[in-house]
Amino acid sequence: KNAQLVISNRLQVRMTDENREVEPANDPDRGSFRIRRMKTKFDGWIYSKNLTYELQLNWPDSSNVLEDANLDYDFTDGKKLFRLKAGQFKAPFSHQQLTSSGNLQLVDRSILDAFFVPARQIGVQLWGQVGPQAYPDFVDWRVGIFNGNGRTVSANDNDEFEYNARVMVSPWGSVGYSESNLEAYDLRLSFIGEYHSNDTIVQPATGARTGSDVDTFGAGVVFKAVRSLFLYGQYFSGESESAAGVDSEREGWLIQGGWLFTPKWEIAGRWAQIDPNTDTDDNDQTEWRAGISWYLNKHNWKLQADYGETENEAAAATTNRKLKEIRVQAQLIF
Repeated sequence: KNAQLVISNRLQVRMTDENREVEPANDPDRGSFRIRRMKTKFDGWIYSKNLTYELQLNWPDSSNVLEDANLDYDFTDGKKLFRLKAGQFKAPFSHQQLTSSGNLQLVDRSILDAFFVPARQIGVQLWGQVGPQAYPDFVDWRVGIFNGNGRTVSANDNDEFEYNARVMVSPWGSVGYSESNLEAYDLRLSFIGEYHSNDTIVQPATGARTGSDVDTFGAGVVFKAVRSLFLYGQYFSGESESAAGVDSEREGWLIQGGWLFTPKWEIAGRWAQIDPNTDTDDNDQTEWRAGISWYLNKHNWKLQADYGETENEAAAATTNRKLKEIRVQAQLIF
């Protein structure tokens, strides 16, 4: 009666076949099997249902197995209006990043994720939901401050912090943080605005400065309708200053969608593009993918396959400029 413990696991087994437009000598075309993720999660509440905790480990990541370790307190006694979260968790930025890898529509996230998104950090977050009785999640807001140097670090690298802010407005109730429309919503629409700032520039005792100072604005929209349709659009724009003081503007966007043509089968596609420096020509990075999913028990037990191509125009013609991939993945959450 004084606590709750929930134990869950997520296993993703993947086969990938890679084919390059130009095959580098040290990076041949190949087919590979891998355990993409094997996570064990412990969560629940302790002493009071207002005080929740989360611990998540990802076993294949042998260099940094700890993903989440945090406490969360609801000051509004279960109403979720005003909460404080502290520890290691995902910084509030990018809808696709905040969506669990277990709830994705295609086999994995887009190329925007690694370029723009801070992912997991150590810090604190204030967050909550505000709305009328019919739509209590009409507004989902989050603000956070973090070290800004990633997971499982013992100290900040400099005297600056990472700052994030995010708001999601949903006139008819939130779309949630799960891709596809497995909830069979007739109409859900959410609008997203967010901001990310992180100065990681460090001056070592000897040698040149390292790191960068980044500011990024994001806007997005997520749409679920007619019990089968899912659409997601995301745009990022910002500035980056290198340790040497060189400024550059960058932007990226994606559009993704899918259709459940039966309650268990879905087709989906995505187009994404990154311009890492808008003042430089011929340096875009692009991605397109098309896939099919078989949901045996929604996201908990599913088989997915997709085909896609990624291209980096800035890469030398003799290196990995264009990559073609076939990916097949089985996922079980239990």
